[in-house]
Amino acid sequence: MTPDAADVSIGELQRLAVLEPDAARAARTRARCQAALARQRAGHAGRAARTAAVERTEAVASRQSPVAIGGCCLLCAAYVGELVVTVVRLLSR
Repeated sequence: MTPDAADVSIGELQRLAVLEPDAARAARTRARCQAALARQRAGHAGRAARTAAVERTEAVASRQSPVAIGGCCLLCAAYVGELVVTVVRLLSR
């Protein structure tokens, strides 16, 4: 960078306006943040109420899940068994 370019840059920097805090903008930003926090807290309160209602109800164990899992295991065992039988037949020829 040449000395002339440095002088131009310094001159341009000196002409820039100094930024100062804007009280009105800060108040608007603060109000938006507080509103967002209030909505978030209200959502958490509603979620807590729903969770408490669910916790009060008694859960009944389902008997269908073990039956379904057992049925899938039996089908898988039958499939693997047939696969083994087929492989043995093919290799014995």
